[in-house]
Amino acid sequence: MKNRLLRKLFAITLSLAFALSLTACTPEIHIHTGDESSKETAGNAENSTVASTEESTTQNNSSNEKVETSVASSEPKQSNSDKQDATSSKATSSNTSSSSKISKSKAKSIVLKDAGLKESEIYDYEIELDYENGVSHYEISFEYNGKDYDYDINAKTGKIISVDKPNATSSEVKISKSKAKTTALNHAGVKETDISRYQVELEKDDGVWKYEISFNVGNVEYDYTINAENGKILESEKDTDD
Repeated sequence: MKNRLLRKLFAITLSLAFALSLTACTPEIHIHTGDESSKETAGNAENSTVASTEESTTQNNSSNEKVETSVASSEPKQSNSDKQDATSSKATSSNTSSSSKISKSKAKSIVLKDAGLKESEIYDYEIELDYENGVSHYEISFEYNGKDYDYDINAKTGKIISVDKPNATSSEVKISKSKAKTTALNHAGVKETDISRYQVELEKDDGVWKYEISFNVGNVEYDYTINAENGKILESEKDTDD
């Protein structure tokens, strides 16, 4: 009985010793989870992605700058000739606007020619642009040899509207004073030797040059208005003084 127990103990001891020896001989196995390398790999990938993105953004910005530069350079620039044409166009427009009326110097030359005078001969010259009934006109006045001259000139056409001057003359006047006198005497049926207090005045009324003639024969007074451009009698009147 005792020997049997001893044999069991011996067998158990051998088993334990064998197990211990196996444990001592088993190599240490290290299990790598891969967390650190994965993290490192992921970080490197992320950095690579960021770098790639930044590089792509830089390239895009550079490309956009090139495109903008290209577009800006392709836009048409206004040349000096275009600017000159624009300036010339404005000047032409301004000239066209100003050409709607004659200049003051032109109006002055018209009245001097009509008066048969030179600029050096007149004094107290005045000119003013005015508007009446929607029509612009120059009012001109001056003196010569102690006598007053007053003109009203259409500022667009240069035509003399009215004039008040001594011994007026005009290129539009075709009939002389003597011819107008003869016309009035013939119409009245009298002779020049029969008349007295003879008066004649040339004036422009409603754009027409006219002679205003008056004379007396005895106690009868005659008044005539004769067109100075064609010699026609416009008005005639005869009054008897009591």
